[in-house]
Amino acid sequence: ASGKDVELCLADGTTRTARETLGSLEQRLDTRFVRIHRSAIVNLDHVRVVRPWFAGDQEATLTSGRSLTTGRGYRERLLERLKR
Repeated sequence: ASGKDVELCLADGTTRTARETLGSLEQRLDTRFVRIHRSAIVNLDHVRVVRPWFAGDQEATLTSGRSLTTGRGYRERLLERLKR
């Protein structure tokens, strides 16, 4: 996400661009979506594994094979939501 352009990476591998902030998108999404970084939101149904990374961060690997680093401020929320 950058400014008001949000890149959506879909499960089928395609991408779309939405003209809104990540914060406003986050508010509209289903509860299965969780913010893991100031620039990333993931669908929990597509998180394959979360492992420790550097400096207290975590790395989330998605079912697509893409890996994203979580921000420390988002780590606990991600781990809590995955337990549900």
